[in-house]
Amino acid sequence: MTAKNFFCLGSNTGSDSIGRNTEEFLTGLLRAIGNLVIVFDLEGRIVYTHSLPEAINGVDSASLTGKMVEELVPLGREEEIKTYFKRALDEPNNDRLSTFLVSTEDTNIPVLISAAPMIDSTGCKTGIIFFAQNHQQQRLLEAQLVQAQKLEAIGQLAAGVAHEINTPMQYIGDNIEFLRTGFTDLVSLIHRAEDVMKLSSETTCTEDIATYDKLKLDIDLDYMIEETPKALEQTREGVASVTKIIRSLKAFSHPGSESMELHDLNQVIQDAITVAKNEWKYVADVNVDFDTSLGLVPCHLGELNQVLLNMIVNAAHAVTNGIAERGENKGIIKLVTLRTDSSVKIIIEDNGTGIPEELRSKIYDPFFTTKEVGKGTGQGLAIAHRIITEKHRGKIALSSQPGFTQFTIELPLQQPTAGDDV
Repeated sequence: MTAKNFFCLGSNTGSDSIGRNTEEFLTGLLRAIGNLVIVFDLEGRIVYTHSLPEAINGVDSASLTGKMVEELVPLGREEEIKTYFKRALDEPNNDRLSTFLVSTEDTNIPVLISAAPMIDSTGCKTGIIFFAQNHQQQRLLEAQLVQAQKLEAIGQLAAGVAHEINTPMQYIGDNIEFLRTGFTDLVSLIHRAEDVMKLSSETTCTEDIATYDKLKLDIDLDYMIEETPKALEQTREGVASVTKIIRSLKAFSHPGSESMELHDLNQVIQDAITVAKNEWKYVADVNVDFDTSLGLVPCHLGELNQVLLNMIVNAAHAVTNGIAERGENKGIIKLVTLRTDSSVKIIIEDNGTGIPEELRSKIYDPFFTTKEVGKGTGQGLAIAHRIITEKHRGKIALSSQPGFTQFTIELPLQQPTAGDDV
């Protein structure tokens, strides 16, 4: 079907010349758009397509005519695109859908779809038009942005992390020095004791015994016996603490992969708490209530790490302001995980200042922030919302009142089919 025939423009002009000009104009217009254009009838059947060869490589637009809307996408995404089609027809808005189109090679190509109803001269809806834009490059840039944000966050937390590592390293160093000097003294005492034992069979060796007793007092043997086990245990704890921080940092900085992978969500949250520790430990106690029945959860680890870190740091900043207003020493941050039949929930609560009602609808807007200049970019929650809703096809909800804020993140447990990741 040609552009002229579909749009029915120029058919009643009475002039073939004007009709040809109209068709050329419409074809040029579609070519200038540069996207894959798909037109559906009211039943969701494709009646017209137009695309430049380079618009979306791997999608043969000519072969799409006659297919239903759900046949465009991979298995597991049919309901999503059908719902989007119906919403665009019944309640037109500016929403866009991030999804995949099945290519001629049976691979999935990421696209961003905009939709609008087609209306004839009488005001009646005659169909829906989709504009599908190749999203591969943008998705790559977004992934790089998330990684850059994550590395920026690590950079901002670097001083605190260094402090967290330095503290156990200091007492590890002190303990090692104590054990080094104590061991040297202990060896001297043992050697003296051996000399006394050798002489005891020959003489009363009163003088040697006195020397041994004096050496025992000089090195404070009783103190050494009491403190050595404590020093060893403290050193062991210090090494474990540093190891935990390094492991958490390593897990957090991992760029992740394009596809979802199974991870221990409770451990992922614990790693984020560890990395952000210097942000919250002076202002809040962090309580966790993890559902041990979660099992492994499909997720994009790198992006989810970024979301959790943003949420915990935001909670710490809110608590800082809250306890200052109330004159308290410390607040509370609580993290909870729950498993339902089809999803996993992560609940993050704080008793900070709360979010005013008039601002709650804006918190996911890019560059919107209530923090003072230099404290926030306004990107954290915007990125978190996109990662949860688009990358994981999950939900994020806010509940807040003065002195309390709760974010609930819901991640679906159903694993996507091959190539079906966002």
